[in-house]
Amino acid sequence: KNLHLGRMIFSTSILCILLLQACSSQSNLTRTSFSCPEDNFDFEGSDISGILDVPSWEQCGQICALTSTCVAWTWEKTFKKCDLKASMNGARVSTCCVSGTRECQGF
Repeated sequence: KNLHLGRMIFSTSILCILLLQACSSQSNLTRTSFSCPEDNFDFEGSDISGILDVPSWEQCGQICALTSTCVAWTWEKTFKKCDLKASMNGARVSTCCVSGTRECQGF
């Protein structure tokens, strides 16, 4: 009886380790879809330009849509700065910002 219980605990432990490895490797995958907008999210780097005094994330999204090379945008909440992005590389959680793809314009 103890041997069977020991095997069951060992098997469960191995399964947990394998699941943890699978989950952690999936967290490193590149995301291909995003909510509109992604609050507390930043596309770090790949800046085309930074535009000051943009009053809302919606307007930042509209500026991106009008810019042919813009793929995504990040609106910095505190500074009301719109950062236009050439790629979605550098996607990360950050309380600084609201971000979106070119299609995310708030209407």
